Amino acid sequence: MTKVTYGTNGNDRLTGTEKRGWGIIRHGRDRIFGLGGNDIIFGLSGNDTLYGGDGYGTFSGNDTLYGGDGDDVLYGEGGNDLLFGENGNDVLYGGPGNDVLYGGNGNDTLYGEGDNDRLFGQNGNDVLYGGLGNDSLWGGDGNDVLHGERGNDFLFGENGNDTLWGGDGDDTLLGGGGNDYLNGGRGNDTLIGGPGADRFAFGVGRSFSRFNLGVDTISDFRYLERDKIVLHRSDFTALPISTNGLSSGDFASVTSDRLAELSNALITYNRTNGKLFYNPNRNAFGFASNSDAGGHFATLSGNPPLIASDLIVAH
Repeated sequence: MTKVTYGTNGNDRLTGTEKRGWGIIRHGRDRIFGLGGNDIIFGLSGNDTLYGGDGYGTFSGNDTLYGGDGDDVLYGEGGNDLLFGENGNDVLYGGPGNDVLYGGNGNDTLYGEGDNDRLFGQNGNDVLYGGLGNDSLWGGDGNDVLHGERGNDFLFGENGNDTLWGGDGDDTLLGGGGNDYLNGGRGNDTLIGGPGADRFAFGVGRSFSRFNLGVDTISDFRYLERDKIVLHRSDFTALPISTNGLSSGDFASVTSDRLAELSNALITYNRTNGKLFYNPNRNAFGFASNSDAGGHFATLSGNPPLIASDLIVAH
């Protein structure tokens, strides 16, 4: 039997049962707990807090939560949950399970948390966090910030000037329309800027290590669209900060990997295969005294032309 729970126009605290239930909050600033079972909860008007479980993550039904109007907080908790922020600036937490989160209208913050989640920012300037698992994040319209975090994630900024951080794992980052910033983080990532003047960034906040950075593939570097490659000095410590491009002495374009290794330049590009190298030893034998501290860190698909001003060094 389905239990239907109605709120009032005031500030309510509603608790369901461990069976399947419906919860409908009317107006006011309310809290509702679905407890166990597969619940459907509607926030409607007001700034509501909705829990698919009991608020402590101890129940594991497959719940559906609708925030409605207002700035709502939705907790899916255990189970494979479906969360809709709808209108307002909402915060959604998927919890354990393979969850699907929709921000709706407004500037929303979505947390996939555990397992393999799908997050859709939709309208507004949203912030999405995949959490654990192999997650898929879509920013939607607006200038969004997407964090894949752990796992092998797929990030798609869609429309707007978006910022994409892959985090750990072998991620795929697709900027979409707009001037986007793409940083794969650790792992062997695929970076696709899409239309616009995009920034393909490398750096994880520690001295260069091929183990940390991996080798990323830039699928669509287009100098005619004013794309840039951003090297963060936290990792590329031998390079000086340069927002206008590398100096001619710090960059070289060569025709073999061997010539890249022997070059006196700090950054070398093999224009025959698209490989990009970091060479802190300059012309000393090998890329670095520690074999992990330099070497191949990116490949540009299609071997596009690349010159010193296409690369900048940022903090």
